[in-house]
Amino acid sequence: MNYIDISQPSQTLSLNLNTSESTETIVTESENLVSNGDFSNGSTGWTLGAGWSIGDGVVSRIKTATSYLEQTLTIPLVQNKIYKITYTATIPDGNLRPELTGGGGTSEGTSQTTIGTYIDYIEAENNHIKFRFRANADFNGSVTNISVVEVIEENNGASINLSVYADGSDSLILNFDSSITAHNYYQTIEINSTELTQLKDETQYNIVGVDSRNKVIYRGKFQTTSKDILDYSINENKYTQKINSNNYTILD
Repeated sequence: MNYIDISQPSQTLSLNLNTSESTETIVTESENLVSNGDFSNGSTGWTLGAGWSIGDGVVSRIKTATSYLEQTLTIPLVQNKIYKITYTATIPDGNLRPELTGGGGTSEGTSQTTIGTYIDYIEAENNHIKFRFRANADFNGSVTNISVVEVIEENNGASINLSVYADGSDSLILNFDSSITAHNYYQTIEINSTELTQLKDETQYNIVGVDSRNKVIYRGKFQTTSKDILDYSINENKYTQKINSNNYTILD
């Protein structure tokens, strides 16, 4: 059961919708934020730590103390955003790890120890300004075809049409459209003050949602209240004594 505080100008309703094109999240990627990731322009854009050198479109490193291959990015990375790192590495010895750094901390990717083309996803813990590879002291190998892109998730902008009925009745109380906001495991819609003014206090309603193809993707109930939702309690400690086999108190 959802509860809606009708004393507030707008309310967000959390829904678990049936699978529908209306709730699809569109995933896109930014342009490559790393320049000269194939080293076609030599060391342009890169800072080479101890043991690193560039030739024939790859950057290589011989065993030495732990060191970094680093680039200061033209576009800073944003805290809590997800970044996709792609690169090809040959690692006969030691390990290599991509990192986002600067801005007060470092966000680490996965350490690799073999030859391969890798894809890593790193969430930026701070507003980072640099991308780098950390090579441990035993690393002896090469890297090329480096890219760093932001993974962008957007709702497709579709809406849901909602019909609200009196509980236990086919009487339509109101009908309105709302946009859908997709989250990881659920979706939300917003009910604004225009709709709230048409609802009675402390009343249950049925709600039905259909998508742009007129397919029902949600059925549910909600109850209105003018009380603070955070302090709202059901039955308010009232108890009805059972007097016969058909008389029950339902505790929610």
